Amino acid sequence: MNNQNFKINFNGDKLPGLYLHIPFCIHKCFYCDFFSLTNVQDLDYFVQNLVQEIIIFKELHNIKYAIDTIYFGGGTPSLLNPKHLETIMRTLDDNFILNPSSEITLEANPGILESLYLQDYKKLGINRISLGVQTFDDNQLKFLQRIHTSEQSIEAINKIRKIGIDNLSIDLIYGLPNQTLENWKTDLSIAAQIGAEHISAYNLIYEDGTPLKKALQKGKIKLIDEELEEKLYFELINRLSENQYVQYEISNFAKKGFESKHNSKYWEHIPYFGFGPSSHSFFKNTRSWNTKKINNYYSSIENRKLPIENKEILTKSDLFIEKIMLQLRAKGLNNNEILKEFDIDILKVVKEKFPEINEYFIINGNLISVNAKGKYLINEIILTILN
Repeated sequence: MNNQNFKINFNGDKLPGLYLHIPFCIHKCFYCDFFSLTNVQDLDYFVQNLVQEIIIFKELHNIKYAIDTIYFGGGTPSLLNPKHLETIMRTLDDNFILNPSSEITLEANPGILESLYLQDYKKLGINRISLGVQTFDDNQLKFLQRIHTSEQSIEAINKIRKIGIDNLSIDLIYGLPNQTLENWKTDLSIAAQIGAEHISAYNLIYEDGTPLKKALQKGKIKLIDEELEEKLYFELINRLSENQYVQYEISNFAKKGFESKHNSKYWEHIPYFGFGPSSHSFFKNTRSWNTKKINNYYSSIENRKLPIENKEILTKSDLFIEKIMLQLRAKGLNNNEILKEFDIDILKVVKEKFPEINEYFIINGNLISVNAKGKYLINEIILTILN
């Protein structure tokens, strides 16, 4: 990578990050509402267009931004072969200035992770793998229509460790129909035993338009009861805490020093640039998003235009709402910062809305964060504050 003439384009050390959406999947999962395509044979053509989008971006901005995170999301980025990744990384190197200590993450499916590819991924700069395990229970994997087994998850983790990548994140899902507390305890025990540096654990969401939501509406599956859902969440917090994981965001847990630098940008309103169909960007209080229609994406690139579908300029009110929503889920709210930026005493607001403040919150000087109970009820708490 070209690290000469490294410079900071933004105040302090808050450099922007890059997100690259690789929308291809071999199979669309039962519960997934992310934009993805299954015609994997078009991957070569897609990569050609993706690198052109990066070049067009640089031409229009007429500056080489310094960055310190790159995140390959999807879809299934582990479908990229080393030649694809080399082409993309070379293009990024030509059009951005990469901080030498950058975090470069690639999402991977345990069923699609070649050992030889992994070695090349590491040589090309990938230093963090986010592995979509979801669960170590084969019956639940079948329900989710994942293409891998629990055995393949363990094999993939061993492959990642063997080539020397020491920053591994795994995704887990809880709240599945027919899931029991014992099932979940087993998943968490295995996750802790394998020593992943980072764990993201998400409550299953029944997104509109997914086969999962349709099955629920037809009565083919049932939601788990609220009492079990609560037990699953507190088991998650307690079990990972016992194994030295710090919960630094509602759904994210990390060993010390292994918090996701890239995802933290989203929660802290640090700029990021998105490439690929359906990707989002945030820069100078403006959020924009690319078209998810692949033919429109290709057409824009062919006409040397960025494939932006729309954008919105965030008002001061928008920024305040997002700050409450994002930061209360993560490190918490700094009352002095909010007072200075928005002229609102958020600590006073919280005390007025929640007379029994210690039931949900931890107040440490000017920092307002939520305790375990507050984290479980975070959506209701945020709505109460904003209303």
